[in-house]
Amino acid sequence: AAAAPAVGNIRILSMASPGAVSTQQAQALLNSGKLSQDDVKYFRLYINAETSLSQAKTMKQASREVLEGDSKQGQKGLTTYRKNVAAFLADGNKYLARREMSGLVRFIDSHSAKLGAMNAALESSKQTGRTYHIFKDESGEWQSKELPEGTKNFKRKKGEYLIDAR
Repeated sequence: AAAAPAVGNIRILSMASPGAVSTQQAQALLNSGKLSQDDVKYFRLYINAETSLSQAKTMKQASREVLEGDSKQGQKGLTTYRKNVAAFLADGNKYLARREMSGLVRFIDSHSAKLGAMNAALESSKQTGRTYHIFKDESGEWQSKELPEGTKNFKRKKGEYLIDAR
C-alpha cells in the first residue's frame, strides 16, 4: 500500500515532464509486480510512446545525415555527392566525377548494409522482446548484436543505433 502514493507521484511526473522518467525506470516499475492494472496499462503505453519518440528522433537525424551528411565528421550526404558530380561534369572533369561516383556507390553500399542490419535487429527484437545494438565491427561491416540482459545506461557511439521493438 505504501507503493501506491509513490507510483502515483512517478506517474504524475511522467505526465508533467515526459522523459523525466526513463523507459528503464518505467520497466522496473512494471517488473516490480506491485502496480495496479491501470498503472500497468499506463506505464506500458508510456514506454511505447517514449521508445517511439526516441526512434523517430533517431530516424529523423539519420535521414538528415543521409541527405545532407555531417560536415563536422567529414561525411558527405546524397545532396553533396549529387552537387559534386554535377559540378565536375560541368567543368569537364570526368576523373573527379568518376571518383565522386565511386564514393557515392560506397556510400549507398554502406547505408544498404546498415539498413539490412537494422531490419534484422528489428525482426529479432520483435521475436525476442530484447534490445539490439547496431554498429560497425573492426572490419567496417555493419552488425547487430543483442544487448545482454540487465544492461543499464548503455552508451552508444556516434553512428551506432539501438533497436527495441517493445
